[in-house]
Amino acid sequence: MASQDPWQDVKLNQNNPSSCSPPQPDPHWRGLVINAPKQVKFKKGGIIDEYGAFAAIPLCTFYRFDLPNVPISENYSITAKDLKTGQIFKGDIVDLDPGSALPPPSLPGAAPTPPPRPGSAKGGYMNPNLANFLNIPQESATYEVFMSYRGFNSNKVVIELIKQ
Repeated sequence: MASQDPWQDVKLNQNNPSSCSPPQPDPHWRGLVINAPKQVKFKKGGIIDEYGAFAAIPLCTFYRFDLPNVPISENYSITAKDLKTGQIFKGDIVDLDPGSALPPPSLPGAAPTPPPRPGSAKGGYMNPNLANFLNIPQESATYEVFMSYRGFNSNKVVIELIKQ
C-alpha cells in the first residue's frame, strides 16, 4: 500500500522510475537530472537497510548519454555541500552487493558485440540512496546536492536532514 509521502515509496538503489522521478527531457538532451525530497527526517543511530544507511535520502535520477565506442569505467558520483559549514562530501555510486551480479556467460565462437551506431544514446532511471554512498554525519544539516558522470553535472537540489 502506498504511503501518504511519495518519497517513502521510492525503491532505493534500484533502476526503476517512480512517481518522484524527474520527467524525461527532450530526446536530444544528454546529461543527468535529479529530484529529491526537500526534507528527510531520521533517528540518530538508526539503520534503515542491510548496507548500514542511517536514512532514506533518495536521489531520483533520469540520465541519457551517447553510447561510447569503448567501455567506460567511470562511476556516477554524488557531491553534497553542507550549506552551513561549507564542508563537501563526495562519493561514487558503486554496486552495494557486487557478489549478486554474475557476468554473462561467454559462448565459444560468439560474434563480438558491434559498436554502437553514431548518435545512439542510452537513458534510464536510478534511485541511489545518498546515505549509502556519502559518509555524511548523522546530524541535522542542509545540503546542496548534485550528481556527475562523464563530464556532465546534474541540476542541484537542496535537502534538509532533520534529526529526530
